Amino acid sequence: QLLHDHLTERYYSFDASRLPDGPYRIKVIASDAPSHNPGQALTGDSVSDEFIIDTTPPVVSNLQAGLVNGRIHASLSATDATAPVSHAEYSIDAGRWQYIAPVGNIADSLTEKFEFDAPIPAPRPDAAPPTDPAEHVIAVRVFDRYDNAVTVKAVVHTTGAQ
Repeated sequence: QLLHDHLTERYYSFDASRLPDGPYRIKVIASDAPSHNPGQALTGDSVSDEFIIDTTPPVVSNLQAGLVNGRIHASLSATDATAPVSHAEYSIDAGRWQYIAPVGNIADSLTEKFEFDAPIPAPRPDAAPPTDPAEHVIAVRVFDRYDNAVTVKAVVHTTGAQ
């Protein structure tokens, strides 16, 4: 697929989101024809090493969260079609993001499982009182190796039925 023809600039960038995810190589053909007489021009080409274009975030499935022994227990799976899942983070009630290690402690596969416990945060003095203090929102965001991210959430009730 031709990206551009007759460039004179020393660099070129393009919108990679217009290409499907996957492995690519770029071939550059250079010529000094514009500054030479016909028949005296030289042409050369070079092919890049393979590189990956990945603009699609992982897909999260089976997010489950509930109250276990006074803490929020959550589990989920994340899958990416192109690049390994690299890491995940959680936030409760819009608090700080906290790192989550995958099951097995090494994130190096297209599919990773995460399971973790998190403390229920105390009410923040600088925030408005919650509408329902027994309800907590846990957000989880998952990244692939190229920092494409997806965020999902679940609501956990600390009293009554879940």
